[in-house]
Amino acid sequence: MSQPASAFVPVPPAPRLPATAPPDQPGGIPEPAVPAAPRWMWEAMEPDQRRARMTQMAAWVDWLRERHSEPPLDLKDKIPACWYLHPGPLDILTTLYAEWIRTHAPASDLPLISFYDALARHAPALGYPGKCLRGSHDDQRGTLPGMDFATWITTSAWATAPALPITFLIEPETPMPTPTAPAEPQPDILPTADITALVEAGHAERLGRTPAVRIDGTWWLGDESAGIYVRVPDAQLTADLDRRLAKYTTAQAAVARQQAGTPLASVPVDGEAAR
Repeated sequence: MSQPASAFVPVPPAPRLPATAPPDQPGGIPEPAVPAAPRWMWEAMEPDQRRARMTQMAAWVDWLRERHSEPPLDLKDKIPACWYLHPGPLDILTTLYAEWIRTHAPASDLPLISFYDALARHAPALGYPGKCLRGSHDDQRGTLPGMDFATWITTSAWATAPALPITFLIEPETPMPTPTAPAEPQPDILPTADITALVEAGHAERLGRTPAVRIDGTWWLGDESAGIYVRVPDAQLTADLDRRLAKYTTAQAAVARQQAGTPLASVPVDGEAAR
């Protein structure tokens, strides 16, 4: 024999459909989507959103109290009927509700026991001591003592208050980056005097006595009659000049070694030992 359906079916609420969804869409317009656990902050919600989600959670609390109404976890003996009027129990129940949704979500890989472990740990703090558990409400929110949930959720100052900015949840503004001036384009022509000064200062390499000079990896070819040097844009010519400079440098090193009395056979040629 099948068991009667629970008053509150333990499944996460369905996500909200777009406002433009046709009224005859299968399933109708569901309740508002429940945000992720860190997003549950009642005072930061707009009144309509706050009322809708609090109504959802109240149904869950009623289900939970009925579900666990016997020892050792008798929640009817721990959660007073006016729990929504007390900030402490309300915040703990909100946290447990968000955790229950995470645990029971269809795509969740969390073990079910994780929620019940949390429930057992926090159950002692759910009750408001004194009159509330004996049926007489101790006012903590400025609402009328004993105000029922349906009246409170539609008329109380807490339920109808506009959303408050929660400053400690607002991410600090990212400082604007300091604008930097765009890099100046490298000139295509330099005066011969500038090239000569760079060579003499050791900031440029000349290929022997040719009018080819390399500055920071870029080659320049000189026109002595015009008194200028032109930048070499061609990659193939640049590679060829790099090879020629390497050979020239090797030859210069061989000459220096010969003048110092070192046999030429021991001087590398083109990067390899001469044989």
